[in-house]
Amino acid sequence: MCQKHLKSIKEGLSGGYTLIEMVVAIAIFIVVLAAVVGTFVYLINSQRRAMAYQDVNDDVRRAVELIAREIRTGKKYNISQGFLELVNQEEQTIVIALDNGIIRRSVSGGTPVDLTSGKTRVTVLEFSYEDKGGSYNTGDSVTVYIEAESNNPAAVIPALQIQSTLTSRDYCDLIVGGC
Repeated sequence: MCQKHLKSIKEGLSGGYTLIEMVVAIAIFIVVLAAVVGTFVYLINSQRRAMAYQDVNDDVRRAVELIAREIRTGKKYNISQGFLELVNQEEQTIVIALDNGIIRRSVSGGTPVDLTSGKTRVTVLEFSYEDKGGSYNTGDSVTVYIEAESNNPAAVIPALQIQSTLTSRDYCDLIVGGC
């Protein structure tokens, strides 16, 4: 009778999991969960960095396009560190300057307008003028160099560097008597 009773106890125990099996299963589950969570966090951070880089890229390219339009239609360039002054086609004095990490444009001494947003911190704004010879502004070029980074502390990205060389389209000096 004792053996029959022991046999029934052993059969009853074999239907469940032992403590060691439970610990091993929980450990495997935790390792898999940690890998999934780690991958998810990495993907979220990568997406934040990509969005921040895209914001900076869009912001700086938009500013370069606006500056390019002024340079192409401008004349009488005055260039210094982080500063460009020119006369546009309406004979207004345009000033483009770097101020506290933001590129600003003012017309005839008026209130400056931001060309870059608060999402972007411009660290370098440089202009250089190359005289190609001949009459003033006929083939001369202005090079714009910008370095910018994101203002988002959660998305650390490398600095974006953009350079563009532009030529004025003001060819009035070529026409006898001007335009």
